[in-house]
Amino acid sequence: MLPLLIGTNMNKKNDILKWHENLRVPEYPQNDELANWVEDLYEIDPYYFGLAESLVRGGIIKAIDRSHFEKLENSLKNIKINKEDFPIYEQCVNYLASLKRVISLLD
Repeated sequence: MLPLLIGTNMNKKNDILKWHENLRVPEYPQNDELANWVEDLYEIDPYYFGLAESLVRGGIIKAIDRSHFEKLENSLKNIKINKEDFPIYEQCVNYLASLKRVISLLD
C-alpha cells in the first residue's frame, strides 16, 4: 500500500521518492512472459526515478518520454499468470503503482 502523504509539497515529493527507493523490487517469476516484463521494469525504473529525483532536486527536464512506462503498464495487464507466480504478479502491480507516482512528479 502506498503511503498517505501529509505536509509540504516538497516533503510529499521526497516521500514519494523515498518510498519508491525503499520498495522491494519484484522477484523473478517462473512464467517467462512475466520474467521478461520484470526485466523491462528493471531497465526503465532507474530512468524515470533518475529524472524525477533530478527534477525534485531543482534540475530542469526538457522532455519526458512516457511511452516506455505506458507500454510496460499495458503489457502487464495482458500477461497470463499462474497461481505460483501470483504473489510476484502482485509485487509487480504494487511496484508499478509506485513508479507511476514517481512519474507523476514529472508533471
